[in-house]
Amino acid sequence: MRISVYISFLLSAILCLSCASRIDPHKREQSLRHYQQGLELYRLGEVESAVWELEQAIQLAPRCAKAHDLLSRIYIRRGDIRGRWLATKRALRAVAIAPQHPEYRYNLAMVYRERGFGYNAKRELRKILKLDPDFWKAHYQLGLIEEEAGLKYESERRHREAVESLHRAAELAPQEYQVLYHLGLNLEELDKWEEAAKHLMSAVEVEPDRHEAHLLLAMAFHRLRRLEEAEGSYRAALERMIEQDRLPFESLDFLASPEELKEFHSTDRKDFLRRFWKQRDPTPTTPVNERQLEHYRRVVHANIHFAAPKLDIPGWKTKRGEFYIRYGEPTVKWRELGEVRMGVGLVPPRWIWSYSDGGQGVNLIFADTFLNGEYNFPFPDKSWGSDDFRNSPATLAQRMIQSLPESYQHDYGGELLEYASRTVEFRGSDGMTELEVVYGIPNPHLEFSRSGQMAQAMIERRAVLFDINWNEVARSDEKQIFDVPPTQAINPNRMVVEKADFQVLPGKYQLALNIRDQKSKKVGIVKTEVDVGRYDHQTLAISSLVLANKLYSDEGEDRFLRGDLVVVPRLGRLFQFSQPILVYYEIYNLTLDEWGGTWYQTEYTITRRPEKKGLLLRALSALASPFGSKKKWESVSSTTENRGASATEIGQLELDMSSAMLGEYLLTLTVTDMNSGQRAEREVEFGIVE
Repeated sequence: MRISVYISFLLSAILCLSCASRIDPHKREQSLRHYQQGLELYRLGEVESAVWELEQAIQLAPRCAKAHDLLSRIYIRRGDIRGRWLATKRALRAVAIAPQHPEYRYNLAMVYRERGFGYNAKRELRKILKLDPDFWKAHYQLGLIEEEAGLKYESERRHREAVESLHRAAELAPQEYQVLYHLGLNLEELDKWEEAAKHLMSAVEVEPDRHEAHLLLAMAFHRLRRLEEAEGSYRAALERMIEQDRLPFESLDFLASPEELKEFHSTDRKDFLRRFWKQRDPTPTTPVNERQLEHYRRVVHANIHFAAPKLDIPGWKTKRGEFYIRYGEPTVKWRELGEVRMGVGLVPPRWIWSYSDGGQGVNLIFADTFLNGEYNFPFPDKSWGSDDFRNSPATLAQRMIQSLPESYQHDYGGELLEYASRTVEFRGSDGMTELEVVYGIPNPHLEFSRSGQMAQAMIERRAVLFDINWNEVARSDEKQIFDVPPTQAINPNRMVVEKADFQVLPGKYQLALNIRDQKSKKVGIVKTEVDVGRYDHQTLAISSLVLANKLYSDEGEDRFLRGDLVVVPRLGRLFQFSQPILVYYEIYNLTLDEWGGTWYQTEYTITRRPEKKGLLLRALSALASPFGSKKKWESVSSTTENRGASATEIGQLELDMSSAMLGEYLLTLTVTDMNSGQRAEREVEFGIVE
């Protein structure tokens, strides 16, 4: 390739000298001097002076091709109509003088591209490849032309043709960053993510300080579900950007509520952004925030696909870019070509995006009204009626934003795993509170396999506590195996129950619980707020009132052991009226008298709450048996006095609700320390069904 280019330059020089040899030797010397001076001035940025010198060179030697070529390069940079016309004129003249010179034809092709004459540019580039098949820049530019068409029309065929040209360019120039970058981009448009990642990693190696390849590499890793690598590449890209380029990635204008935006602009942005994204993290127990990665991906996609280069508008600032960042890929989309309609006039090209979620969808219309590449909501035309104005695309879009500012559906990589969970708390050590996160999975929801005489299932459980600012405080990750008799594996009335234990300071926390069945890949995630109580060593206090499935003594089982009792919490709060209700609790900091004894009073109050119109009551109202079928009572209480020899006491309660009406109830336990006069109270809700 280098030899052929060298020969081409040599031919050009010979042509220039030969044309100069037919003129006066003095003029020839002056022409060459003007050309050299013009070239030097051009390199120094003194463009107008360079133009004057080159025009003088051509006046003295009209067939000096390299002077025409350099003038063409200068004129095209002006960016105005006359500059483009002069650039075309000079480039054509250079090619006419030296038709076998690939660089002159390449410059002519670039002038055609700048003027929007893609067909002419492709013609010249193909002529170059006939002269020199290894001229990599021609392969590269052919690839870019096909890429632009592929992005504009979302044409898979054009992207395939782009890949073909860019592959050849990469073979000839394996260290050219732009070639590798655009090859990766077009491969991604064809969903060839592994191959794209390979070339983009090469681009990053060639120029590690440029952010563009890092962004595309992050997108490839994202689609390949290599999420930690995707996060690393996005971070690398953001670190290499100037502030203006980082803006769309950090902006919350398309995502946050007005209240959140107000807080964002009036508080520490770094802390707010961490909280904002953590609240939207679909898997807060993992190190990667998939929602934030998706936001980054949408911004990159918008900038690649929806920009208006003629107006210098980045893709994220266009209407299509905004709605893509808000809602992601439309459910359906199609393009309509422009046309002239009788009585209406020109109907510009349009894109129609339809978003739907199983129900009635919303169609968004974007029109290239001014034929400049910027698709916006269409302007009214003569055919519009009153209904058209009330339901214009802009109005529908605004209603959509007000109803749902942004949307994201996470792919968990498996079906939903349904399970129940609750938290109970007891006094811990050294001012800490012992928090138990208890969860139960119905056996049929797990996939069991035979293991000897038993059926076996395995889960991966991650439980994480965050403070109110979503900083991680405590974590408990564990793989757990459950062995049950084969007949129980499909019994819908059986469930496996386990827990995660934490020792934390009192206060408010965010709890995230992630459980994945290792065999079926089903996954279930719970996010909830937990208010952890304080249990010091002076104030009378009561632990959680634990509604229990089992209360029994068993020295061989310590997973749910409290003192000498095994306490297996009940995950649901509904009991059949014939079923006894077991309650476990602990009392702390009873005062010892001078003989080392405690004296305290316990009062149990059960109150029916018919006024509560929650989901439970609505469900109960549909039962066949009316509330009045049982003895009607609203509140009952029982008080006992107790003596002991320890500041900490364990309490058990068995409630017989067989004569109670169906409905929701509140159990209140009040403990009065008769030695100190202190009182403590704790409540728990439950329901009675048939």
